[in-house]
Amino acid sequence: MPRHNVAFALIGESGYPIAAPSASLAGKPSPTTVKHVWGDLNGRIDAILDAGPTSIGVESTVLDLAVDPPQILRLGGIPYEVLRSVLGKVELHPVPVAEKELHVEKVRWPGMKHYAPNADVIIAEGEV
Repeated sequence: MPRHNVAFALIGESGYPIAAPSASLAGKPSPTTVKHVWGDLNGRIDAILDAGPTSIGVESTVLDLAVDPPQILRLGGIPYEVLRSVLGKVELHPVPVAEKELHVEKVRWPGMKHYAPNADVIIAEGEV
C-alpha cells in the first residue's frame, strides 16, 4: 500500500484499484529515483510520474497472511519487530534468512529470489 500522497492521488483519480510492481525489470533492485526507473525501463514504458526520490531505499516487506502464523516472505521497509507488535506471532520464511541455497519449491514467488544489480565486480585476492 503506497504511503506517498502522489500515489494516493493517482489511485483516487483513476477511480480504480491499482496493483503494480516496482518500476524495475524483474530481478533488479527496486528503483529509488527517476534516473533508476529510466535506466531500467527506457523504451518499455510510455511515461514516468516523478514525485521525487523514495523515502525508503529497500524493497517492500511482503507477508503471507494465508498461513498461521503469518510469514514474512521478504524483509523490507517494515521491520520484523513492528510486524510482531501488530500481528503477535509472525515467522520468517526460510528463504530470506537462508545461509545456503534452498531448493526451488521453497521459493514461492519471484520477489524472494536474489536481485541482480547491473554492476561490474572486481575480485581482489591477497592479504588485507
